[in-house]
Amino acid sequence: MNDIVKRLRAEDPECGLRHSIAMEAADYIDALETAIDDWSYAIVEWEGVDFVDRIENRASRNVIKEVFKKKDGL
Repeated sequence: MNDIVKRLRAEDPECGLRHSIAMEAADYIDALETAIDDWSYAIVEWEGVDFVDRIENRASRNVIKEVFKKKDGL
């Protein structure tokens, strides 16, 4: 978990609460980082093969598929 995720999940120093929008953003950042890690490991292991379907984590696989759709203009 990187510094920005820790900061987003921390209590607000002024009111002592955790903001739901910040928690949601932290969750998205964490999921994106996990997807990127899964993607990079898959590339190394499955170079030259359609690696997306070999990513075990469903959320990570879906993020990568969405990136490819946008890249290809679908």
